[in-house]
Amino acid sequence: MKAEELKILDKLRVLGGKYGKLKQSCDEYCRYDAICMDNFLIVEIKKRHTYYEKTMIELDKYSFNTTFAEIHKFVFLYVVEMENSIYIFNITELKNMNYNFEWSRKPMPKQTEFNNNNEIAKWVGYINIADSAQIINYVKE
Repeated sequence: MKAEELKILDKLRVLGGKYGKLKQSCDEYCRYDAICMDNFLIVEIKKRHTYYEKTMIELDKYSFNTTFAEIHKFVFLYVVEMENSIYIFNITELKNMNYNFEWSRKPMPKQTEFNNNNEIAKWVGYINIADSAQIINYVKE
């Protein structure tokens, strides 16, 4: 997990409640960033440096995490920080509601954190921020 994502995880933990016991995934290649065994949550965290009305989710992360959550009776949350807000999307709930993620192929960098800027076509979907389950606003550090 990147340093920015760790900061977001720390902000969630401070909130307490169902987020208070989130633990960083122990495997750097894990498809989710955090897990809470007590509250049956898996969480994927993204930091966006630009504000978007619709945030992107990669199909491979969506597919693995929704399947994992279903098999293990967990809830899959997708957490996106943009500007001074954290948007929490309950992907399990959206999937069960047959949400239209508008899946499409889009040319994107193969890997963002390893400076490999070679583009490949990735399947991605979009989630309107108005469909977030929770929005947490804060004062910028």
